[in-house]
Amino acid sequence: MRNIYKKAASLLLVTMILLSMVVTGAVAEAAAPTEVKSCEKSGFYTTVLNFEFSDTTWLNAVNGVTVNGTAFTGQTINSFSNDTGIWCVGDATGAYGSYKALQLAIENDASFPLTVEVTAAGYNKLTMEVAKATVSYNDVYTATVKISETEPTTPPTEPTKEPTPVEDTDPPTSFTASSKAIPHRKVGAILPEVI
Repeated sequence: MRNIYKKAASLLLVTMILLSMVVTGAVAEAAAPTEVKSCEKSGFYTTVLNFEFSDTTWLNAVNGVTVNGTAFTGQTINSFSNDTGIWCVGDATGAYGSYKALQLAIENDASFPLTVEVTAAGYNKLTMEVAKATVSYNDVYTATVKISETEPTTPPTEPTKEPTPVEDTDPPTSFTASSKAIPHRKVGAILPEVI
C-alpha cells in the first residue's frame, strides 16, 4: 500500500513540474531574429520584397506586419497582380536557389527608407529598416534589424554638488620611472603541506 502512495506522489510531483514548465514557457517570449540574411526584390506589376531569415520557426509564427505605420493584410502574394499592402510567408527564388521568406507587396513608388515592424506569436516584436539604392541601373535593397534600446533598470541619481574648479596650472612634465624586481618561485617547486 505504501508503494502505491509513493508512486502516486511521485507522479503528482512530476506532473506539477511539467505543468510549471509549460506555463513558464508560454509566458516568456523568445527573441526575434537579429539579422536579415538577404533582401531581394521580385514581382512583375508590383514590388515584392523577400526577406530571408535564418530562423524558419520564427517565420512560421509571424502573424502581423506593419510598414511605416500601415498594417498590411496577410494573404498570398501573386507576382502578376497589382495588389499591394499585403504580406505572406512563402517561397522565394534567389541567386542561389529557393528559400523561405517573409514577402511584402509594396507600391512601386514607395519612398524609402521603410520601417517594417513584424509580430510573431511567442516572440518579441522585430523592427527593421529597409533602404533602397540604385547601383548600375539596378535597385539594391538592404534590410537592417533595429535593436530596441532597453530602459535602465536603476533610476538616474540626482547630481551631487558641482565640483569645485581646480586652479589653472600647467600639468607636471618631469616624470621618472623605475622598476623593482619581483621575486618569483621556481617552476616546479614543491610547497610545504599545511595540515
